[in-house]
Amino acid sequence: MLKNYFKIAFRNLSRNKVFSAINIVGLSIGLTCCLLMVLYMQHELSYDKFHANSTRIARVIMEYNFSGEEPTKGNFTSTKVLPSLKRNFPEVVGGVRMSNTQRLVKYGDKLFLEKRFAYADSTFFDVFSFRLLSGKPTDVLMAPRQVVLTQSTAKKYFGDENPVGKVLLLGSTQENYLVTGVMEDIPSNSQVKFDFLASFSSLGATQERTYFDANYTTYLLLRDEYAIASLQSKIPAFMKKELIDQPGVNINYELEPLTKVHLFSPYDGFEPNSNITYIYIIAGIALLVLIIACFTYINLSTARSVERAKEVGIRKVSGAHRKQLFWQFITESVVISMSAFVLSIILAIFMLPAFNRIAEKELTITSLTGFTVPGIALGITLIIAVLAGSYPALIMSGFKPVSVLKGAFRNTASGVGLRRSLIVFQFMISVFLITATIIIQQQLRYIQHKKLGYDREHVIVMNIDQKVMQKIDLLKDKLKADRNILAVSKASYSPVNIPGVYGVYLQGSDEDRALTVKANPIDEEFIR
Repeated sequence: MLKNYFKIAFRNLSRNKVFSAINIVGLSIGLTCCLLMVLYMQHELSYDKFHANSTRIARVIMEYNFSGEEPTKGNFTSTKVLPSLKRNFPEVVGGVRMSNTQRLVKYGDKLFLEKRFAYADSTFFDVFSFRLLSGKPTDVLMAPRQVVLTQSTAKKYFGDENPVGKVLLLGSTQENYLVTGVMEDIPSNSQVKFDFLASFSSLGATQERTYFDANYTTYLLLRDEYAIASLQSKIPAFMKKELIDQPGVNINYELEPLTKVHLFSPYDGFEPNSNITYIYIIAGIALLVLIIACFTYINLSTARSVERAKEVGIRKVSGAHRKQLFWQFITESVVISMSAFVLSIILAIFMLPAFNRIAEKELTITSLTGFTVPGIALGITLIIAVLAGSYPALIMSGFKPVSVLKGAFRNTASGVGLRRSLIVFQFMISVFLITATIIIQQQLRYIQHKKLGYDREHVIVMNIDQKVMQKIDLLKDKLKADRNILAVSKASYSPVNIPGVYGVYLQGSDEDRALTVKANPIDEEFIR
């Protein structure tokens, strides 16, 4: 019987090529959009879950204030936090301190300003599951001035040579850093990203001197995934005890599960965070697109009910039961949906590079050829086949053979009313999506063309280090001598990125008052 259903379904579809093409193409476009959006959502929701200890890792967020002022919070801690918490709380079994910066790196005649240069404790590979291709995890970051390269970075500097044992020159002082290991390139769904990973001891940072000097990121490895709540409840009392001899100073720490950082934290890590709200919005858009495709199928199927009426009448007179006719039409719906599913996989593979450029992601075809995303899409396809095919199947399998064979059958008022309702609803969804697209496009245009108070097309930022800073006045004089340069200024930060936080004490009528401000040390020519 099932074989017969499919045989009749293919005959009907081949006999009505235009109807079949419209339905298959319409559904495939909707499914392609859904596939790409599901792929994007899966990638966002999978951030940092590839680590074996992902559920046991927590990032430490610092909160502090002076003399009752508004607290300041952020992804920064001092070097003291990790050893202090590990020593005092059994929930903490390990951890790693990190710092990211940019460094000038030289090897032979190759010289690059590397913007993803990180430092980490020797325990880094105990906490995170990044795989080393060469070098031992316990040894590669043990001593000062040791560095691990990612696979693509090693190829960039050394080609096909083995980089282990080679020496890189860092900064204007050309410090020697020994390459001790090479690791696999970091997955795109990791919020801990770098190209170079140097030993934390290279920084010479004082390990337990103070809770201030908070310029580092701390990750804790906890006893188990349930320890985070227990540890969090103990930290406030512990910090009050630690700061008992510093009245007016309040410091506390909050713990963020590693797997929640990318979508739920307001504090960026090694890359800007996203937001779970965006995932909900994308899921809603995917659902609306699928609804439009399903409604199109229902409309076309019910509109063809008059053409199929005589077929149904003859089958019923020949002894066919309504249940058999129902499953016949559902089978046709499944054939159309599965054809659309196959076409959508092909379209998604071809559209993926363009989608990556729009989404600024590195989604791969392997995700489409695995099971998870196609499996979800296949499940959605079968649901569509049943839901979208059920109403037309119920309508057509319920035709009265006497009325049909007498030629008195007409499309029912309920069927016409349903089609009109679905068309109106489709237009409502389309208008909503088009309006939202226009608003977002206008917002992006506003951001891109808003006057910021300076001519960004004619301002150049040049990064310098301490060696150049020692002769900054000479450099400024040389630059001013060029008639094409109107003004030269030095500052700690660029106008669009001022992360520096300073404690400012106001002297005068209230000498004890203190404020925490974001500040950018500049010279007299900066405003110009």
